[in-house]
Amino acid sequence: MKKKIILPFLAIIALSSCNVNIEKSLMNTTPILLTDDVNQDLAYLRNIASSYNKDESLSFYNYFTNALNLPIYNDNTILYNNKVYKIEGQDISFKEDYLKLNYSNEEDDILALNTKNYQISDIVYIKNLDTAYEIVDDNMGLDIALETEFYARPIAYKGVINGKALGLIPNIDNSQTFINIFNSLKNYNITTLILDGEAYLCNNRISLNNQSDFTILGNNSTILVNDSYNDSTYGEFIFNITGCTNILFSKFNITYDMKRSIDGIKTQLGVHSSKNIEIKDSNYLIPDTVLTINNKDREFTNMDLYSNWENVIISNCSFTNLCDSEAGGSLWIRDFWQKGSKNCKVLNSNFYKIAHDEILAVFSPGKIDNVLIKGNNFTIHDDGTSSSVMNFTLGTGNQHSNISFEDNKIDACSTGGLIWSKGQNVVIKNNDMKIHLSSKGTGNFRAIETQATSDGKINYIEEFSGNRISVDSYLDSYKFQVHILHNVKNVKNNEITINLDSTDVMLNVNNISNNKIITNKYINYVLYNVSGQINENQITINSLIGTIFRYYGQNLNDSILITRNNIKYLYEEGDSSSCWIMLNGMSMMGYSIDFIENDFFAMSLNSQSRTLFYAPEDNEVQTSKFMGNCTTGLNIKNNYLKNCEIQYE
Repeated sequence: MKKKIILPFLAIIALSSCNVNIEKSLMNTTPILLTDDVNQDLAYLRNIASSYNKDESLSFYNYFTNALNLPIYNDNTILYNNKVYKIEGQDISFKEDYLKLNYSNEEDDILALNTKNYQISDIVYIKNLDTAYEIVDDNMGLDIALETEFYARPIAYKGVINGKALGLIPNIDNSQTFINIFNSLKNYNITTLILDGEAYLCNNRISLNNQSDFTILGNNSTILVNDSYNDSTYGEFIFNITGCTNILFSKFNITYDMKRSIDGIKTQLGVHSSKNIEIKDSNYLIPDTVLTINNKDREFTNMDLYSNWENVIISNCSFTNLCDSEAGGSLWIRDFWQKGSKNCKVLNSNFYKIAHDEILAVFSPGKIDNVLIKGNNFTIHDDGTSSSVMNFTLGTGNQHSNISFEDNKIDACSTGGLIWSKGQNVVIKNNDMKIHLSSKGTGNFRAIETQATSDGKINYIEEFSGNRISVDSYLDSYKFQVHILHNVKNVKNNEITINLDSTDVMLNVNNISNNKIITNKYINYVLYNVSGQINENQITINSLIGTIFRYYGQNLNDSILITRNNIKYLYEEGDSSSCWIMLNGMSMMGYSIDFIENDFFAMSLNSQSRTLFYAPEDNEVQTSKFMGNCTTGLNIKNNYLKNCEIQYE
């Protein structure tokens, strides 16, 4: 027969102070006198609580636990400065002073239990583990076998226990210990596991399976994988989260430290069939030491939201992948099993990558809805033997929707482009982007582009606004095409600086307003087949151009109004010539392209340069307006008009 487990208890100690406040107890109506130190604690705790942002954390408890780096016990209390405070909603109140229980049985370490005559149901406090144990005659998974043939069962205080009490030891292989802990959480009512900030070697795959309401307070502890990893069986992920609900990882890291070729080493953390997963202040590192591995076609990736997940927040984390492999990146967001995934936020994190694939990608055959990538730093230098084709994929088909890429800072090179997108309702706004064409580039470069899906549909990027972008090249010369913005519905309030030879700045873009565009290298066409309202833009051209507004190969389906723009062409043309607008090889279909109340300035044009070149292929004569414009330096009378009439002032 077993006795009832005795836990440490909390007691109220009488307080006296010259300065006190009165607070109503949450347990009864008896007022509690608050001393100065309690008031100071409350002010500090409530100030932290006031910074809670429900849009950046899955719950107040997750936020508060991580911000304080302290556990919240299962009676909704925290222990701070040796006092107990109660959490109710988002309010913090003083409950009582903490009085540690004096155990009748105390030992310095667990080994002492082998030399004492403790019996079943005895409770013994082990000082160096700061944990009480009950003597039992069976093992529920984490109990420590004694020479007396009994077991010492660790007691989780209100759901909280530290890893060393469960057998975690730094710098040895802790794989089986972690597996045992994760498999036995429910047996011990463990809701929070606290680690000591150590490196825990793990050379077998670890899985957190079918758990709920569980927190790891890592204190910057690290799961370390080295050359001793057991690769006799394949595992996609070193740390696997599956079938879990309400999980928080705080300051819990994963690092590779291997130099040999290991079969099955791929992704550090994988998530599938799980919901309400929050990962905060954690670091994922794949160092350059894996460069010594001969098989460069391997994939090494930091994290993979693999399939069938819901409500995942990744914030204030660091993803570093320096492996230079021919496959792999930093963060995959996908639904591989086509079961549906939704609601992911990647916030305020740092990414650095030297590997072939994207640094972040939303892709897969399955459905993904609602992805927010906000406030992050992304860095990809032109290092290594293999450069990314593209840096970001924001959806690969119609099944990926509502993807927002906001307030990020980017300094990245690639051979093909920065952002490629096929998803529906993609928004890119308020980002600071430094875009570099890699020195390894060998083909067309599309900095930001929506591509056609497999059924031929083009899901235009819905909005590109408030961004500051600069584009340059690490190649001294090249002959392939370079497009900056391609297939975007609304472009507004951006600052765009072009420092490389380009085919066009905007191609198939609609509704362009209040942008500041500066070109410092040759541009063939500044705006190509743009439509809708093009108004109040400032365009400064410091290099030779072919044509500013180019229309070709696509028949008009609506009229286009170009109004109140300020365009300065500051290049002295010499023997070269240019054109302000050129339209041919297409039909206007009864619609017009009108220039109204613009300010056009040209410094020094070749005598052959034209202002208007309209030659539509319609059966009937078309019309457009050129009215109210200020045209300093333009060859306004050197126009070419065929099958089109222009209404001037």
